[in-house]
Amino acid sequence: MSEKNQQQLLSADCVDRRANQVAIETTYYDLSLIFGNLSQSNGAVSVVHHSMLTIPWTLVPVLAYKLATAMAAHQRTYGKITLHPAGLPPRPDEVLRALPDPPSEEVINEILGLFYHYFGTPEIAVPNGAKPN
Repeated sequence: MSEKNQQQLLSADCVDRRANQVAIETTYYDLSLIFGNLSQSNGAVSVVHHSMLTIPWTLVPVLAYKLATAMAAHQRTYGKITLHPAGLPPRPDEVLRALPDPPSEEVINEILGLFYHYFGTPEIAVPNGAKPN
């Protein structure tokens, strides 16, 4: 059945939660999205995770497409989404090259291209030389 013919319903036990942090875990079979909120209680900065959703890899491209189209529509209506440098993930090339068994430069450059696509070139992504992480 095509998605356009599907009625979208919420189950009685559906939970609506807010998250400002997300972590990802992967296995050969699936991808888990782990949602949480930043906590600064007791003077320490931490993330308190509250929900995890696991999806099969076959659903990941569908989710990526839906997120990208929702973001494009939002930005067309409300303008470009900007992040403070402190909210950016670390540059992937630096993280990946520091691994004990780093991926190839081709893979690193592909991931770095995605970083630039979403967060801009290094000068835009990290304005005024600020360190994001």
